[in-house]
Amino acid sequence: MESPCAGPRAWIHHQPTREQPRMTSPTCPTIQDPPVIHAVVDEDSEVAAWVIEVSPEYVLTLFADGRSIYTTDSTENALDFVNLAEGLDCRLVPMITRAPSAGRGDEAKLR
Repeated sequence: MESPCAGPRAWIHHQPTREQPRMTSPTCPTIQDPPVIHAVVDEDSEVAAWVIEVSPEYVLTLFADGRSIYTTDSTENALDFVNLAEGLDCRLVPMITRAPSAGRGDEAKLR
């Protein structure tokens, strides 16, 4: 009998079931609240990078030219990293923040 996972149509036949364990990663947090997004803006008001705070301990840094993505544990460290990498004196500008009463699944607020 041919395996349902063999051949060009394998993706059609292979569907996850409840019995199969789900892959999880300790480095990828479960998102419960909307992320906080900051623009990292230089002296000329140009965006040098984006800082996305997925959780207070898990922050992504995306450079504006798309060449790199880095993770760190705080927005301050992300800003310091951009300033050092780019040789700039940037500041964080909040773009999307959590609502003041953000709790379980409250919507993000656009600034």
